Amino acid sequence: MRSPSFEPGKSPVAPSLTRSHKALATALYLVPVLFLVVSYFVITVAAEDIYQGAGTPPDVLGDAAAAFANNSRISDMYAWAVINFFDYQFAFGPDTVFRLIDLILALTALYLMTLLALQRRPRLRAPDAATFSTVFLAVFLTWMGRSLYSGFSVIHNYLLIAVLSLVFLMPFIYRLLDRKTPESRAFNLAMALLGFLFGFSTNVTPAAFAITALIVVLFDRWRRPDQGSAKSFVASWRFWAFLGLGVSTVLMYVVGAGVSAYQNSPTYLLREDYISLAALLSSPISSGWKLLSHFGFNALQIVGPLVIVGLLLWLVLVTSTPKASRQVPRLTPAELRAFATLGLFICVHTTALSQVKAQARWLLPAYMLGVVGLLYYFRKAALASRLRPRPATRAAGLVLVGSILVTVYFANTAIAYHRQIHSVLWHIKQSPGQETCVTRESVKNHTIRGFRFGQADMLGDWVMPATIYGKTVYFCD
Repeated sequence: MRSPSFEPGKSPVAPSLTRSHKALATALYLVPVLFLVVSYFVITVAAEDIYQGAGTPPDVLGDAAAAFANNSRISDMYAWAVINFFDYQFAFGPDTVFRLIDLILALTALYLMTLLALQRRPRLRAPDAATFSTVFLAVFLTWMGRSLYSGFSVIHNYLLIAVLSLVFLMPFIYRLLDRKTPESRAFNLAMALLGFLFGFSTNVTPAAFAITALIVVLFDRWRRPDQGSAKSFVASWRFWAFLGLGVSTVLMYVVGAGVSAYQNSPTYLLREDYISLAALLSSPISSGWKLLSHFGFNALQIVGPLVIVGLLLWLVLVTSTPKASRQVPRLTPAELRAFATLGLFICVHTTALSQVKAQARWLLPAYMLGVVGLLYYFRKAALASRLRPRPATRAAGLVLVGSILVTVYFANTAIAYHRQIHSVLWHIKQSPGQETCVTRESVKNHTIRGFRFGQADMLGDWVMPATIYGKTVYFCD
C-alpha cells in the first residue's frame, strides 16, 4: 500500500470528528488562550514599564516622538506611547483595550505559525490543534518567548515585531514552496505597506531578510541567467514589498536615529559587549575572535531550543509509529529550496547580530521561522510514516497535558506575584510623605532558578529611585 502524498490541503492523520476528538482539539486550542489571558491580565507592570512611564499621565504624541528620536522603530513608538495608560496592576480602564490588543496579537502570531506549518487553515482536529499547542510551547518555554510575557514594554515591542515579520514573510515562503500568491494592484499596494511596516518594526530582521533575498537572487541568476526580466519584476508584488522596505530604511536611518541611541548606551556597550567598526579595524585579531564568540553564543540561543524541540518531535514520532513503517519524508525541489533559504536566513540573522552578545528576544523572528520549519518537516514525516489516528491522539493528549501543566504553573506564580506586589503597592500608597522605601526581596519574583519562567521583577536597581503614585521609591537595603 502506497503512502499518501503530501498535499497542503490534507492532514497526515484524519481521525473521525467524534465528540472526544472535538473535545481534545478544543482543549488544545483553549489552553494557550488561557495562558495568554493570565499573562496579559494578571501580571504586574515590570521595572522597564515603570521606567517608561506606567502609572503616569499619557502623552501619546510626545512619547512616540521621543521613541523615534531614541530608536526609530514603530514597535518602540507604540510601546512608549501606550505604556502610560497602564496602571500598576489590572483594573478596568483604558489599559484593558491594550491588554486585549496584546492578546489578539499573540494569538495571531501563534495562528500564523500554525498556518505556515500546516500550509492551510487550522481545523477543529486534534492534529491541527496539537500543532497550535506545540507552537505555543516551543515559543513560550524558551528564552526568546519570555519577551512575550515578562513585561508590557517588551510585550508591546516584540509582539508587533513577530506579527509583522510573519505576515510580511508569508508570501515569500509560499513562493518558495511554489504556492500560488495573489497578483493584483491591491496586493502590490498591500505588500508595499507591509514592507514599510516590517522594515520600520525592527533593525536586524529586515536587514537579514534583504541580505538573504539578495544571495538567493544572485544564486538564481548564476544558475539561470535568462530567468525573468526587470519589467516583470517591477510589476510584481515583490518589487513593491522591497520598495516599502526601502522607504522605511530611509525613514529610520536617514531621517531618524537608527540604532545610534543603543550604540551609545553604556548598558549596550558593556552588557552586550558591543564591538564597533573602529575597534575591529584597530584590533582585528582580538575583535575578530570576539565576533566569532558572539556568533556562537547567538547561534546557540536559536539552535539549542530548536534541537530540543526537534528531539521531542522525533521521540513522539518514533514512539507512535511501527519501526517498519517509519520513513524519511521526500522533499520536493521547492521544499529543499525553502529549507535551504530558511537555514541561510537564520545564519544571516545570527551573523548580523555578531557585533553583540544578543539578547534572546532580538532573535525571536528567526527562531519562530525555525519552529515553523521543524513542524512542517515532522508533519511530512508523520504522513510518510503513516501515523495512525490512535497514536496521533495519544501524542495530542501529551501535548495537552504539557500545555496544561505550563499554564497552571504560570498562573500560580502570576497570581502569587500579583498578591505580593499588591501589598507592596498598598505600602507605598499609604506611606506618609513623598519618599518611601521597599526591600528588594518584597519585589522579587521567585521562579525556577535559571529558568526565569515568569514575569520580570516590578523594580530593579537600574530604575531606582522610581516614581510610583507620585512618590519617590528607594530600596531600603
